[in-house]
Amino acid sequence: MEKIIKNKIFKNYLSTCKSYLLSPSRFLFLIHNILIVLFYGNLKKYYIFQLPPKFNDELLSKIFLGSSSVINLSNCVIPHKSDYLFSSFYDDSATELRIDANIKTYDIDCLDLIRYLHKSIKDLIAPLTKSPFIIINTRAWTSKPNSERFGPNALHLDGFFPGHLKIMIYCSGLSIASGSLQIEDQVLNDHPPGTCVLFKNSNALHSGIPGSSMDRHVLEITIARSFSFREREIFCHPLARHLKSVLLFYK
Repeated sequence: MEKIIKNKIFKNYLSTCKSYLLSPSRFLFLIHNILIVLFYGNLKKYYIFQLPPKFNDELLSKIFLGSSSVINLSNCVIPHKSDYLFSSFYDDSATELRIDANIKTYDIDCLDLIRYLHKSIKDLIAPLTKSPFIIINTRAWTSKPNSERFGPNALHLDGFFPGHLKIMIYCSGLSIASGSLQIEDQVLNDHPPGTCVLFKNSNALHSGIPGSSMDRHVLEITIARSFSFREREIFCHPLARHLKSVLLFYK
């Protein structure tokens, strides 16, 4: 496992160097992140914190068991103003159909609940980020038990522009039965419902691990460290990755 991780990290390093040469926008994100780290300090690879049980139950009931509809990635329509965000698309319909067969992706419609979630998250992670930050996008999906180990369920780096981080909220907890999270050589599989993991999704190899007998209900929030807190329009784009321009941090 250690050799696999080292090989993946080296290949990602070469790919990252090439991407900086080809993308001025990515290079500006790098400079911005260097300044953030110099001013506020660096972060650990991951942090674990907890949502209150009653609030986690509300998220579970209203998003995963409530009014949010399941969409198919193979015919997903991009929401309004997604020109602010880079989005993930797959090269062939076979891959999209394979993902749809293993993962339920939700079109989140309870924006008042998401707004309250963002406020709660800000209070919980402010001591961890050491800096101001902005919330960029929120997604929700369910991994079916014993689903295939590919895509998000295989070791990978997300390749986001520098400065972006992810918060994963495990509404059904982390366990062998309900699904686990692997970050490099650490497997998190003994944490209650409402467990949240803040981590460097483009620096630390990670993988979702489907449960053996239960659905794995997950909320994903993308954030970015910045020099000031900004209230932004709420995006719940099911395919969004990160902002296109560092200037949008302060718009």
